[in-house]
Amino acid sequence: MNVPNPMQHQSLTLKSLKELFRKNGMAVPAGRKADVVNHLQAHQEQRENALLQNATIAANESKAAAIAAALAGAEAAAVITAAAVLQATATATAAAATAQEEAVQSALEALPRVQKPRRRGKKSHKSHGAGLKKKANKARKEAAEENEIDETIL
Repeated sequence: MNVPNPMQHQSLTLKSLKELFRKNGMAVPAGRKADVVNHLQAHQEQRENALLQNATIAANESKAAAIAAALAGAEAAAVITAAAVLQATATATAAAATAQEEAVQSALEALPRVQKPRRRGKKSHKSHGAGLKKKANKARKEAAEENEIDETIL
């Protein structure tokens, strides 16, 4: 809607001003030319105020959107930072566990190998008495030989 500027139309007649109102689809005010011009000025001021309010609202909305975007960006950055910290912690933990496993493995490899003594021959489960058995067998054989000798003498 093209609202006429009242300052441009001071030289117009009342009839032409009313025609301007009709062309723009506005209600035609009744009264003298000064009343029509005053009405036109009031309408122009209302329009300017509405435009100013709309511009202010749009500016405030854009500020709010910018603040919300900044907050969302900050939250996203915080989430990304937290995820990076968690990933770094997990990586460090895994690296520490791997290093610990490697250290234990290398320590085990560095220990000297203990060789078991070689077994020679069949071992008796009563090996502690083997020496006594031999002595007893020898004594029996000697006793038997002495008995044989005694028998032959007799």
